[in-house]
Amino acid sequence: MTHDTNLRALALALATGVLLVGAGTARADVRVDDPGAPEPGLAIRLSPAGPWSLVGPFDETVLNPAGDAYGDGLPADAAQGEHMLAGWVRPSDGRVHLSRWALGSWAPLPAFEAQDSVGTPRVDPLGTGWAVTWQQDALDPVIRAAGVGADGTHFDSQPILGGWLVDETWIENVQLVLHWDADRERLLLTGVLWSVPGVPSPVDILFQNELSELEPEGQDGVPSPMISRAPHPGGGDADRLRRGAWAHRAVVSWWDADGVMHQSIIDKDGDSRELNKPKFDTGIAMTPPDGAP
Repeated sequence: MTHDTNLRALALALATGVLLVGAGTARADVRVDDPGAPEPGLAIRLSPAGPWSLVGPFDETVLNPAGDAYGDGLPADAAQGEHMLAGWVRPSDGRVHLSRWALGSWAPLPAFEAQDSVGTPRVDPLGTGWAVTWQQDALDPVIRAAGVGADGTHFDSQPILGGWLVDETWIENVQLVLHWDADRERLLLTGVLWSVPGVPSPVDILFQNELSELEPEGQDGVPSPMISRAPHPGGGDADRLRRGAWAHRAVVSWWDADGVMHQSIIDKDGDSRELNKPKFDTGIAMTPPDGAP
């Protein structure tokens, strides 16, 4: 979709009263926070009406200003240097829509043609491009993924796992996916190998581990379960630690039914070791499985 098409859709929405921008009306929009930053990001202002409706003047930093008229979901984004990829689900067509920020403006890309997509996709830098992962809420729930090249090139998405996406992180080109099975009875941690030359793509399942003694509700507002790149428990120089052994591990955190937190260290081969005492910061975000019953 081009910026001209976005503006026509916005004008139509305004004319029909779909978007309310009068005085006193709650407003929001999505735009590049700092266009000149070495690694730009999105500034998202939410309102009861949704995240997309235009607040300030329309300029090249604004992303998808007619999104609320279409009922679009929240976007995700990731930078690759001065470039950025944003992705979001449009429930009206069930597809994942994409736009790439480069040279000071947004360039809409063809959407991923996967029906029944729900929630907010995950967008991660990988190689010189991006990996996009999302939930497809079909008769049999499926987690789908695809890669986008540095120039915006991409191919059809593919199902990588059955079930419900909970959380994910990366160790080099291995994606660690935390997910429920279709019946929400088993929590699994699966390692997915991606090929990164040109356009990244998932190519193989390396391992699949099952987590047990899980209490999904968490304790004291801390989500459970969740996965994150492992920070070094002793602190230290961040650049040195990213180059060291701790850059090749992730930490999985969860609560058991007795309210006890468990943490395991895992590497990209699936080898894990539960810690005797949790020692990592748990203040990290986790997206619940959107669209699940």
